[in-house]
Amino acid sequence: DPKSTAMARDLDGIIMVRFCNLGLKYCMCGSFVACILIPVYASGDGNAEGFNRYNISNLAMTGYTLNRWVPVFAAYALVACFLHFVHGEWKDYVVLREAHFK
Repeated sequence: DPKSTAMARDLDGIIMVRFCNLGLKYCMCGSFVACILIPVYASGDGNAEGFNRYNISNLAMTGYTLNRWVPVFAAYALVACFLHFVHGEWKDYVVLREAHFK
């Protein structure tokens, strides 16, 4: 198969493109999470003004509110998403590396 032969010869280029695709997929995940976090921050009961109204500084740290835990869950979700993507890329890398050194 000429395609797999070319892929096995140019492993560095393939890995670079796959790394860029990994970054794109992770940024898309982060954008989705941001679409959830921005309204949570905007509805916070802090006294932030201007653009700071749309970040974590607008969440008041007094009392128990669910809004304080949303960023924690979002951070765990992003880490899980990243680990999922890296695991998939690692499995593909092992296959490409074996084809390269064959």
